[in-house]
Amino acid sequence: MTKILVYSGFSDANIGPKIGSAEYSYFYASREFYRVLEHFGDLVAIERPEEDVPEIYRACAARGEACVFFCFSPPHRVPLISGCPTVVVMAWEFSTLPCQQWDDDPRTDWSYVFRHVDAVIALSSHTADLIRELMGADYPAFAVPAPTFDGVQMAAEMALQPEIIAPKNQVFTYGLPHEADSAATNTELLNEEACDSSRFLVEAAGKKDEAAADSDAAQTSAGEGAVAVVDTKSEKGPRVASSGELSLPLSMRGAAYGISVRCFRTFLDVYRRWIRPLTPKPLARLLSESGQALYKASRSIVPVHSDVDHVALAGNLGHGGHLRTMQDLPAAGEGTKTGKIETQGDKVAPSEITTDQSDKNADDLHSLSQVDQSHSMSPTTTFALHGVVYLSILNPRDGRKNWQDLLTGFCWTFRDEPNATLVLKMSCPRELAPESEIKLFLREFSPMKCQVVVLCGFLPDEMIHTLYRHATFYVNTSSGEGLCLPLVEAMSLGVPVIAPQHTAMADYISSNNAFILKSSLEQNVWPHDPRDLYQTMRHRLDWGSLVDAFNDSFRTITTEPEIYRHMSRAARQEMRQFSSDDVVSRKIRDVLKVVFSERRKIAA
Repeated sequence: MTKILVYSGFSDANIGPKIGSAEYSYFYASREFYRVLEHFGDLVAIERPEEDVPEIYRACAARGEACVFFCFSPPHRVPLISGCPTVVVMAWEFSTLPCQQWDDDPRTDWSYVFRHVDAVIALSSHTADLIRELMGADYPAFAVPAPTFDGVQMAAEMALQPEIIAPKNQVFTYGLPHEADSAATNTELLNEEACDSSRFLVEAAGKKDEAAADSDAAQTSAGEGAVAVVDTKSEKGPRVASSGELSLPLSMRGAAYGISVRCFRTFLDVYRRWIRPLTPKPLARLLSESGQALYKASRSIVPVHSDVDHVALAGNLGHGGHLRTMQDLPAAGEGTKTGKIETQGDKVAPSEITTDQSDKNADDLHSLSQVDQSHSMSPTTTFALHGVVYLSILNPRDGRKNWQDLLTGFCWTFRDEPNATLVLKMSCPRELAPESEIKLFLREFSPMKCQVVVLCGFLPDEMIHTLYRHATFYVNTSSGEGLCLPLVEAMSLGVPVIAPQHTAMADYISSNNAFILKSSLEQNVWPHDPRDLYQTMRHRLDWGSLVDAFNDSFRTITTEPEIYRHMSRAARQEMRQFSSDDVVSRKIRDVLKVVFSERRKIAA
């Protein structure tokens, strides 16, 4: 039996608090591969590769067993262990590979690592082509995507919750649901083949409770474009703690951060062109490291919060929306749902489309206990998504993801459209999310009728797949992708996308399944290079094409449902051919065949 050793630097036990940290996505890629790799041998998860791999390899050699080490990591973090066959699994999204050494670490020159391992699995053809260009056409670099298709199908069958439930302190929303416009409602839009990925979600019929009077007072005091901060722990129910004239009041820190964001690129360009060449190397390195630390710290700046646990709701509060606490409602099989908050409308438009769920109660929420204990799951926020739902899952601290263009493009396109909702799932705790910057953008676009929901922190798989099932479109505006697992997973469920067709996305994005965004190349640095030298290029988004794609996608789902259904089927079919277990298994078999044949040649 072959021993297959797997290492990514993360595990199920520690991934929660490390969401958004460097290379955390390698954990999710490795987890997808587990299901396929276990068919080729005995899978062993490694936590200390420098100690565990040599020990296991020697034991296998003594028994005459084969052993291979799969390292899911960027090359400069790969432990180079002599003896055991090593396969690096990596992703890359820039135009060139790091092939220069710095900091006295030979692994920073990736060609050094490639010469000391047996094969490389690249998660995209883009990366595999770059490796062969650097190392030679005969180098054993294989383009193998993560096997997501079959896994996401099984997970989606368990995601039956009709609403999204998340830690309240990790959620902030802008804009309450409005009554759906009749032009956006058509029962034929439901797509049975796509796990209802095109469904419009509506809330249950609104029922006023004892807190409605206080909620109505909030609506009265906060007119269109105003903000109401609601204290959800008041003994008398929700009460307005404060209100203001601005749609999104900003602290001085938020305004200062907004200015710094706008000036950052200009300053960095001036520094790289004129200041750094005249600066001694030790001082230049110190300035570079300090600047990176300062920039990362600035992204964690958020407005000062009061001691009360509250939820901020902004937008047009005069269209029949109100807050309803769930504190007095009994849960299934339990006493109360303490602290849950539900955003509800007074009316349900008769033309809105309801959700057909096989399990309305959604009782099985025990998996929520997986959440990092540093972020309490009680109280929670429960909300439903309305109209045409655009979803994106990203790490806002990763500059490639370009969430700023995504948010501003959505707000500009749908500022007068109450049936459009953007859900941003940010892979970082709320205290590290760019909340001030988001508020700055939303203030500049106010007043708006569209809705924006921001979810932060760790969500269990069930809730992530519930988001996929509720999405009408998935949106990606990044400057480059090594694979983009959320995008692949959404397409596997038949969700059409808005995305560029470059880097890894060129493997599976086409006009049949996506509204393709335009982009052009611009200079950039290798993200882990402390020298900050322009050595590579990335793809800069054409913002106008994003606005066009938002408009085209909304028109398609509301007026041309047959085209939408065709795109949905095409997305699912493309993913079946691209990332199913069978397809990936055949490619892994080819990798292992090359690795062991080369080892036999060396032994001979």
